[in-house]
Amino acid sequence: MFTDSHPGKMHQTTYGQHFSSTSIGPVIAYNFVEHHQDRCVAELRNVRIGPTDKVMIIVGEVDCRWHLPKRIATNNESVESVVEDCANRFFRSILNLRSLGFNPVTWCGHPSTTSGHSDNPSEPVWGDCLFRNRISIEWKTRLQKLSTDNNIPCVSIIDELIGGDGMTNMSYFRDYCHLDTSKVFPVVLEKTKFLL
Repeated sequence: MFTDSHPGKMHQTTYGQHFSSTSIGPVIAYNFVEHHQDRCVAELRNVRIGPTDKVMIIVGEVDCRWHLPKRIATNNESVESVVEDCANRFFRSILNLRSLGFNPVTWCGHPSTTSGHSDNPSEPVWGDCLFRNRISIEWKTRLQKLSTDNNIPCVSIIDELIGGDGMTNMSYFRDYCHLDTSKVFPVVLEKTKFLL
């Protein structure tokens, strides 16, 4: 797994599944192909990957927390059109990985935290939780469709972390945006069993 800053470094084997992650920092999905894909491919070529091993790029949280809601609000664009644009741009990296012989799995995101709007550059959050979660759900829906249309498996924990009121269950987070790996890993493990 290549991750934004959320899980960080992780190596774990559970129920026959081995997970290894490499953090690539606070990157955004919107320009992933242009700015980060080459580095990920170079790193993939330097590790032993078996013919049935899967590769997952975990990005999109920063987009759904700040960039996309800001663009929607500032430019008076629809959630659907803005998310579609970003998801289509990012999904090129999934198709590129497959064309290079890797077995990609699309990460369809996780919800935003309940934090309110903040212009603090070290903890930027645009809008309220319900608005951001609407964007995150659209992100999941769009990536699931792209994945299904291209016969690529996908994983999301959005539905498991959002309550009936549309708000996020904060027990899975350690701060304004970062997941608590020890708490969310069992959910991820359950959601990835189908990949075995």
